[in-house]
Amino acid sequence: VEGDSNHYVRGYQHYLLPNVESHDITDPIIDENLYVLMPVAHGIAKLDSYRSSLTITSLLTTSDKAYNKLDPNNATTLEREDGDVSEPFDLGVAISETVNDGETRLVWFSTSQFLEDQVNQLVGGSNQDLFLNSLSWMCERENNISIRSKSLSQSYLTVPDGSATLWGVILVFVLPLGMIIAGIVVVLKRRKR
Repeated sequence: VEGDSNHYVRGYQHYLLPNVESHDITDPIIDENLYVLMPVAHGIAKLDSYRSSLTITSLLTTSDKAYNKLDPNNATTLEREDGDVSEPFDLGVAISETVNDGETRLVWFSTSQFLEDQVNQLVGGSNQDLFLNSLSWMCERENNISIRSKSLSQSYLTVPDGSATLWGVILVFVLPLGMIIAGIVVVLKRRKR
């Protein structure tokens, strides 16, 4: 569950908009300034010690305010409770290991729901791009397709909860109040003439 309103979809604290970390897989997404949506994701725990030949790189991470429900199957609320683990979590990692003259590559995402069509549409297809970039990296292939196919389905504007609240306040209160004040100033100036 994400505690930072700029890292989840409005009204759904478990539909995470994680930080996208720099890697060959994610650099195209970062360059385009796109969001990745990870619904109902689990934190990936890294062991304190592992083989020195392994390289584990974080691809997607939560904010510092994220927390993991102790018993998600029996949780009655998404609010933070005693026993919930609080820390930044990895939601996607790239793992590589060099053995002899070969390299093994693996990418792990903590939810498969990010590939559902409706979820992918909420972020303009960037989840699908992330998946295809992952396959290309695992197969050690250069991206030979310069223009990926575009979906003909409706695309949505994804706005984090914190930004939506800020813009809502500006557009509903600040802008009209500014217009009223400007109108009063104009009327008072005209009366003085």
